[in-house]
Amino acid sequence: MRRELLKADVIVTISEWTRLRLLRLKLVDADKCVVVHLGATPPHSPPQASGRTDIGRWLTEPYVLFVGRIEARKNIGHLVEAVRSLSQLNLVIVGEPGFGYEDIVDNHLARFPSDRLCILSRVPAFELELLYHNAIAMLLPSWEEGFGLPILEAMVRGCPVITSNCSAASEVGAGGAILVDPADPTESRDALSRLHNDAAYRSRWRQTGLAHSSNFSWSKYFEDLISVYRSVLSN
Repeated sequence: MRRELLKADVIVTISEWTRLRLLRLKLVDADKCVVVHLGATPPHSPPQASGRTDIGRWLTEPYVLFVGRIEARKNIGHLVEAVRSLSQLNLVIVGEPGFGYEDIVDNHLARFPSDRLCILSRVPAFELELLYHNAIAMLLPSWEEGFGLPILEAMVRGCPVITSNCSAASEVGAGGAILVDPADPTESRDALSRLHNDAAYRSRWRQTGLAHSSNFSWSKYFEDLISVYRSVLSN
């Protein structure tokens, strides 16, 4: 793999975190590796339920949202511990099974009250819009993220975000999300409790996330990517 990477005129990564990991592994030359951040598209209008939806009950009660593959690096144990003690909050997980799924079910999800837990696989776009729009917060306490697109997807929809203070999650979330230690679920629990009980605090993080997400757009992504291509073609 290193041989193929070294043949390339330029390597584009989606985060500085990924770029630094490649450099530490000596897989790329520093002067050939550039960062082009991904973007997120704002919704055209507030989401509306369209016909029958299977998530109706969950939209009527306060909940914390997780979006992502259900796998070891996503730190589902942190998610469970942070929300479990907040009896007034449900937990809605949208994602498909990944590495370590069986252990996650047995050791973490099984300990969460079943009447407060909703696990969805793939959902229609309008349902995901509704879930982001109505959540108290989106919690993504990953140990490792190459970028963390759900962070932006939540922010651009006015959903407060709590995410890890490490890897690319902190790179994308810094300035727009509440950053927590992924090893300490109590930090997320306390943040969720305040977001739920303090409407002004929740509104502030909604607006902060919206403003921050404007720094990451698909138009900027394509402009930066085209600039990279032009630079390569001119040399």
